Amino acid sequence: MAKIKCKYDEIIDLHKLVGHKNNANKHPDNQVKLLAKNIDFQGWRLPIIVSNRSGMVVAGHGRMLAAEKLKEEKVPVVYQDFETEAQEYAFLISENKLSELAQHDDAIMIDTL
Repeated sequence: MAKIKCKYDEIIDLHKLVGHKNNANKHPDNQVKLLAKNIDFQGWRLPIIVSNRSGMVVAGHGRMLAAEKLKEEKVPVVYQDFETEAQEYAFLISENKLSELAQHDDAIMIDTL
């Protein structure tokens, strides 16, 4: 099992996780492979977020798939409260899309490398 280097509420069996039925993000194999490499190298830096309301994953679908690829049996999970289905779905969408609005400075990355 990859080292867990993040805060979490519980470590659960991977097969108990249920992906959100309304997750619009699709994770191509190349992304899942990169996520798996990252988890294997860095350990778990981010947990998978599960809704207390529905019991479904609301953030971390890609990490869940990467864990499957790594044949992880257990994963770190954080539980979040949502008052309504609409609030839960709004969080799911914002987690999927807001990071895409950031601008990447390649020069900083190149200098760092």
